Amino acid sequence: MRHPLSTGPILFICLFLLGITPLCSAQQCTSFGDPVVNITFGSGSNPGPPLRAATTAYNYVSTDCPADGNYTVINSTLGCFSSTWHSIYSDHTGNPNGYFMLINASYQPSDFYLDTVKGLCANTTYQFAAWIANMLMPSACGGSGIQPNITFNIESPTGGAPLATFNTKDIAATNSLTWTQYGLVFTTPPGVTDIVLRMTNNAPGGCGNDLALDDITFRPCGPKVQTGITGNTSGSDTISYCIDGQSALTFNGAISPGYNAPSYQWQVSTDTGNTWNDIPGQQGTTYTRPVSATAGFFEYRLIVGEGSNVILPSCRVSSNLITVRVSPKPVPQAGNDGPKCEGDTITLKAFGGAQYAWTGPGGFTAAGPSIAMNNITPAQSGQYQVLVTSAYGCTQTDITNVVVYSTPSPQFTIANPTCERRVLSFKDQSSAIGQTITNWKWYFGDGDSTTTQSPAHAYDTAGSYPVKLIVTTDKGCSNSRVSATAVYPLPHPDFSLPKICIADPQALFYDSSTIADGTESQFTYNWDFGEPSTGANNSSTQKNATHKYQTAGPFTVHLTVTSVDGCAKDTLKTFTVNGQNPIPDFTIQNATLLCSNQPVVLTNTSSVTPGSIIRVEAYWDYLNDPTAKTVDDTPSIGKKYSHVYPDFGSPASKSYRLNYVVYSGQTCLNQKVQDITVLASPTTTFDPLNNICQEIRAIQLTQGHEITGFAGSGIYSGRGVSQMGFFNPPIAGPGLDTLHYTFTGDNGCYSSSDQTILVYPAPVADAGPTQYILQGEIATLEGSGSGKNISFSWSPADSILGSPTVQRPQVSPLDDLVYTLTVTSGDGCTDSSKVQVVVLKIPVVPNAFSPNGDGINDTWVIRYLNEYPSADVEVFNRYGQPVYHATGGYTTPWDGTYKGQPLPIGTYYWIIRPGNGRKQISGSVTILR
Repeated sequence: MRHPLSTGPILFICLFLLGITPLCSAQQCTSFGDPVVNITFGSGSNPGPPLRAATTAYNYVSTDCPADGNYTVINSTLGCFSSTWHSIYSDHTGNPNGYFMLINASYQPSDFYLDTVKGLCANTTYQFAAWIANMLMPSACGGSGIQPNITFNIESPTGGAPLATFNTKDIAATNSLTWTQYGLVFTTPPGVTDIVLRMTNNAPGGCGNDLALDDITFRPCGPKVQTGITGNTSGSDTISYCIDGQSALTFNGAISPGYNAPSYQWQVSTDTGNTWNDIPGQQGTTYTRPVSATAGFFEYRLIVGEGSNVILPSCRVSSNLITVRVSPKPVPQAGNDGPKCEGDTITLKAFGGAQYAWTGPGGFTAAGPSIAMNNITPAQSGQYQVLVTSAYGCTQTDITNVVVYSTPSPQFTIANPTCERRVLSFKDQSSAIGQTITNWKWYFGDGDSTTTQSPAHAYDTAGSYPVKLIVTTDKGCSNSRVSATAVYPLPHPDFSLPKICIADPQALFYDSSTIADGTESQFTYNWDFGEPSTGANNSSTQKNATHKYQTAGPFTVHLTVTSVDGCAKDTLKTFTVNGQNPIPDFTIQNATLLCSNQPVVLTNTSSVTPGSIIRVEAYWDYLNDPTAKTVDDTPSIGKKYSHVYPDFGSPASKSYRLNYVVYSGQTCLNQKVQDITVLASPTTTFDPLNNICQEIRAIQLTQGHEITGFAGSGIYSGRGVSQMGFFNPPIAGPGLDTLHYTFTGDNGCYSSSDQTILVYPAPVADAGPTQYILQGEIATLEGSGSGKNISFSWSPADSILGSPTVQRPQVSPLDDLVYTLTVTSGDGCTDSSKVQVVVLKIPVVPNAFSPNGDGINDTWVIRYLNEYPSADVEVFNRYGQPVYHATGGYTTPWDGTYKGQPLPIGTYYWIIRPGNGRKQISGSVTILR
């Protein structure tokens, strides 16, 4: 890789070469040429490629941590040998991809690098240099690790005669990796252009002596060559110009003694020294630089060599650099984010420089690339100029025009009066200078809005509303105005209608109008009584108005009420001026059977033409108690009126006079008189009933009585009650029931009393499935039950093992036995369930039977086997062939046949699997004839 020569300390030595006087004084080796050899080992990903075979005798490995006598080429190594080596993350220049040679020394001192350098110039002085780092941590090897000790030899390529040598001595271990550049200065003999570079590690391998090698360089050196700028008193080798402020420059050069016949060449570089070009015709110690036509960064140097060697890069040296920077004028770009509206913020912006100075209308000044002008006004419109200065002091100006529009003036009016639920007209009167208003936005303060220029709007309720108008111009400028608008309430007109007949002196209308703000006392009124034939008498402005109607019939009255704020509302009501001859009439419900313990009910059938009855007065005992009456001021056809007379059981009946008076106006009335007969009534009672369980059979009800000795008969009714007066709890079901006792007298009058009875729910008992046990074994009865606070009881108790009151007792009867489970609830109600326990005895198998049809032993009857529900029976002949098979129980004895045909006399063999825990049995049976 290419890198600058180190400016830090380099360890060098000057040598006598073949008896030739060395050129090693400071005067004769203080200027250097470009590197003619630069061995960087390259760059890339790990690992790097091996060196040429002739370069080293060490073995190449591709691992990060080479063992003794091995090397690798890599760009990093981490934690080698339990972190006794330094970790390296880049080459010595800091390039993370740059390779270096990593060496673990051989056990014996030896050469580790050998290379032939060709193309040098004869009789020329060179600087050789290389970078080396000790890889060992100071604490490694118990603090006594072997230190690298390197000898550099410059040798003749023929015969290996030494030209120069240098020893680094021991390179000490450091706490952090330290790269050090070692080197020497030597002069090639006359006629010699190739040399051999040999690097020898003088220390043995083992614990330590591990190193990294990087960047091996050879470059010519010679007497000091110094250049400067004529007339430049600052002593600096760098000068800067703006492109419009250049002048010609003269560079001069001087060389220290050391050359016999020096030659010169001025060079220029425009890429920071990567490439250099000869300036034609400039081979003297001075050079006059003309004014540049373009901006740029220019570097100049003077090349010196012995005679014609000046044209050979490997045989010449160069001076210090003279730098000329020609800076272009900046190219500013000024602008702003306008146009803007009055009161907004406008931002001036400029680009293309390092410093910015602004000027503008009204003495405006500011500095910076971005200037915010807040709350701007139209007076700030105009041209703004910015002076832009580059980083090298070159300047240029640019301008930008700022436009600020004035805000519009929103105005509006509202047509009076402003009443709730009335459409109000809003008139826009807004204006704008030099602009056109294009958008209107109204907010009426009640949640509604519109974009109409001059809208209409109605408010649902009265109140003060902040009406807001926002106007926007074609330039995007907007402004708003808020005006509190009072919306007044509407009155609520109302009045009462008179109830009159044509004979009454006048109709009186009472006002009951209201308003939300309580200003009823300031109302004004306008009445229209709906009878235009009466002329001026048909209207009134009074609060409570009167009118004398001339004819009977229906009329529509119109009232308009106006508030103090001018808000008006009207209402219409229709009523009838009734005729003057009302007709009283009614019907009596159950007129032939009026009982003293039941109300007497009248149904109104009175009428008047035209109109309607306005009042009814019913006197129930007009002769004896005229205060016993019913008054109705809102009667209607079919409306009912009832009265309860004192209840009595004797005498058999009583008579009363009804007086029924009806009105069609204040002075128009008529009456109807009628006598009625009320019969005596019985009196009953129903004694309390005891609570009962649901499972109880029907009981006869006897608790109802007539207590006055009234002639007649009684019956019972209710849920679960039969026609014969029996209460059946299973039918009624659990819960509280109301039963009724009704006694009907011989005269048709009746009396009824009620009583409640509580039916307790019956529990549910389940003794479980049939149990099968082998004789002598124990079975557990699988009893269960449900209900409230239930208990269990089993019988017969003497056949229960243990307590007979447990839910699932154990039993072991000698023979088949039926057990009964009784479940009792906390209310004392019971339910029972039965279960059979079948005792399975040992089957008794006959050894012969005679199926000859004589009725004796015709079948193979196996005693007790029929009680096994899952018994399995197989019979085989003497050849082992099956002749009979029964599964799922042996309920029908075998008749000695096979497929319907009698089997021959002989012995047969059987296997019986009784099941239910009984072991399999087997034997033989003989069929006889």
